[in-house]
Order: sequence, then C-alpha cells, then structure tokens
Amino acid sequence: MIRKKMLRLSELPFDIPAVIIKLPEDDNLRFALLRFGISEQTTIRRILSSPFGDPNTYFCRDTLISIRNSDAGRISVMAEVSDEA
Repeated sequence: MIRKKMLRLSELPFDIPAVIIKLPEDDNLRFALLRFGISEQTTIRRILSSPFGDPNTYFCRDTLISIRNSDAGRISVMAEVSDEA
C-alpha cells in the first residue's frame, strides 16, 4: 500500500519525489538552501549517495546539491512511500 508519509530528508528513499514541508528555522543552513532555490513546497528527490553514504545528492529545481545527513535530518518532507519492506 502506498501512502503519504512525513519523513526527514535523510530518510527519503532513492528516486522518490517529496515535497519539502519545513526547513530549519533561523539557521545558516536555511539561508544556504534558500540561495540554491530550495524552499518549502518545492519538490526534491534523492538521486546519489557518496561511497560511505554521507553526503547524499539531491535534485531540486534543476539543481544538484549534496547535503550531509546531519543537515538533511533537520529538513521535513512529505512523500508517497510504500509500506512494503
């Protein structure tokens, strides 16, 4: 069964589009993401992982951006994910 689920960006499976719900408040990370055009209500997709799994590369608004897992864990997204393992 596929359903909408709120996740941290760091938990997003590969190649599943998600909508950014919330960025960190009053933080340098927020301003850095906004400079790249990454804001609330935009679609983002995880497409690559580094050899050791951190950072991951995401595709958003025709831009590729690598985000550390510790930072991606502070970004909330909504995605349609399967309940199957």
